[in-house]
Amino acid sequence: MIPTRVFTAIFLLLTISLAPAAAYAAAWEDFAMQAGAAQEEGDFDKAVGLYEKALGSVEKSRGPDHPDVSTVLVNMSGLLKTVGRYEEAEVNLKRAVAIDKKALGARHSEVAADYNVLAQLYAEVGRYEEAETLYLDAMAIWTETLGADHQNIAGIAVNLGQLYREQTRFDEAEKMLLRAVRVDEKALGEDHPEVAIDLNNLGGLYREQGRYQEAETVYMRSLSIRMKALGEKDPVVAESYNNLGQLYEELGQYGPAEKQYRNALSIWEKAWGDKHPDVAIATNNLAGLYHTTGNYKEAESLYQRTISIDETAYGVNHPEVALDVSNLAGLYEEMERFPEAEALYRRALDIRKNAYGPIHTLVAGNLNSLARLNVALGKYGEAEKYYQSALDTWKAALGADHPAVAVGLVNLAGLYKTLDRFDESEKMFLAAIAIDEKAYGADHTEVAIDLNNLAWLYAKMGKYNKAEELILRALAIREATYGAVHPDVAESLDDLASLMEEMGRTEDAKKAGQRALEIRTKL
Repeated sequence: MIPTRVFTAIFLLLTISLAPAAAYAAAWEDFAMQAGAAQEEGDFDKAVGLYEKALGSVEKSRGPDHPDVSTVLVNMSGLLKTVGRYEEAEVNLKRAVAIDKKALGARHSEVAADYNVLAQLYAEVGRYEEAETLYLDAMAIWTETLGADHQNIAGIAVNLGQLYREQTRFDEAEKMLLRAVRVDEKALGEDHPEVAIDLNNLGGLYREQGRYQEAETVYMRSLSIRMKALGEKDPVVAESYNNLGQLYEELGQYGPAEKQYRNALSIWEKAWGDKHPDVAIATNNLAGLYHTTGNYKEAESLYQRTISIDETAYGVNHPEVALDVSNLAGLYEEMERFPEAEALYRRALDIRKNAYGPIHTLVAGNLNSLARLNVALGKYGEAEKYYQSALDTWKAALGADHPAVAVGLVNLAGLYKTLDRFDESEKMFLAAIAIDEKAYGADHTEVAIDLNNLAWLYAKMGKYNKAEELILRALAIREATYGAVHPDVAESLDDLASLMEEMGRTEDAKKAGQRALEIRTKL
């Protein structure tokens, strides 16, 4: 999949702002504002140092248990999370919770805000049960203190909805996202731009479920609200065009997708000029569309333009540039321009190592890309080293039981399968299944992917009965999760048809293939 930059509306309920301005700011406030500016510029080491100064200053001036200390701790935790220092972020947030409980009381709205931020951290590192508990506690406190129809309830409902969506608990996710819509409609009116954000979240859920008509309906309503409230050429309207473009691209409706992306590009260029980072979002997504459709010349030109915009806006060594460079590298890899792809992947890796340090999930992602490139070049020894390094980095950054580690295991297992190192491959595929079953549950769609990977290993080993059993289990998971009409269900049926063909079961292969075709005609 080509990485794209999308507009997400996960609600970040940080009731974290610096104290009201006085005639001149306290030293800790100055440090905190400078830290925020450094973070925005991508100078994370400088930002951490400034937050540490802010923390020392506020502790000295206000005492270690003052709520202003909590404010600095929470802001600093956001930076620590960005650079992958999750344990330190957790320590800071737990201390913030303790400070606010002691100063304000355990059921204060500010404590709920702390819970919300800590829950976001837990969700990011795959600690879903702890995240859910904190989100629900925050919702309960805000309901008690602010009322069931307060906007904060809409925000926490969105966060819970996204958490449930990550776990494929789609019914619960939909209930929460619809609740957010209802709360904001009641508080602000049905045609308020905040309702449009809620509808975009709901549309994203429907897209994932394969409920494409419903997704289009809510995206179109969101667009209509924004055009009515803000005007047809407002930059926020371009966000809705961008989301519609992604929907149509996913459906393979490339002409309508291109139109929506170009609508977004035109609005942003007129609003901000042709060197604004929002323009880079549109050029990047258009490039991705052309990449997908094989229009490599246009894709290359737009990727290069994206890089140029972000280099001008952020500087040549900003993490945003690393994403752009990686996308162009992926295009060159597909075009078999391997030396250029490798140079760009290495540049992206260097940028991210300098920005985040060597232990970060994005660093692992670049190592993984270099491994894949070496597989394409037939340099299997080098590929193994990179895959192992990526796996080790994910383990160090997130812990041995995080789903990202399962991705690393699957990639190594795939390499070992190519090299006929079947015992090692099987061991790693099984380890990946165990991680994802523990993280998500045995009937999650990620587990279905793992089962499918192991099935094809068994097929290569001639263990067709085992392979069939796993492919059928993967199919059952996807049907139970998405319903009978979904692209992933069709994909499982294609796999089943291919396996049946290998086994000489021609009629069974035809039946599975026909079912897959029928699904695609209904999408």
